[in-house]
Amino acid sequence: DDGPDPRHTPTVLALLEQHGIRATFFLIGENAVEHADLVREIAARGHHIANHTWTHPDLRHLSEAKVREELERTSELLHRTTGKAPTWFRAPGGDWSPASLKVSAELGMRPMAWSVDPRDWAR
Repeated sequence: DDGPDPRHTPTVLALLEQHGIRATFFLIGENAVEHADLVREIAARGHHIANHTWTHPDLRHLSEAKVREELERTSELLHRTTGKAPTWFRAPGGDWSPASLKVSAELGMRPMAWSVDPRDWAR
C-alpha cells in the first residue's frame, strides 16, 4: 500500500519471494512515476498492481472530475509501465465516496477494502 517505496518495496518483494507468496500492491501514481523500475519489478515477479490514486487524497472531498483525474492518471501510468491496466482500486484511508465508486467502475476497476487495520501508519 502507498508504494512503491525504494526502501521498503524491495524488502517486501524479497520476503514474499522467500515464502512463495503473490500479493496485490496498491500504488500511488506520484510514487510510481518516480520509481517506475520498482513498478516493473513488482509486475515481473507476478504480483498484482492496483490503483491507489495519484496523490492519495481524501476522495470524499473531491468532485467527480477530480476523482476521475486521480484514477485515470494513475491507471494510464500503470498501464504504460506494466502493459496491464489495473482492475482493482482502493480509496486512500478507506474513504469511499459515491463519485469514487462510480468513476472506478466506469474505468473498469473494482473497489477493494480491508477488514484489519494494521495501523502501519501509526509509527
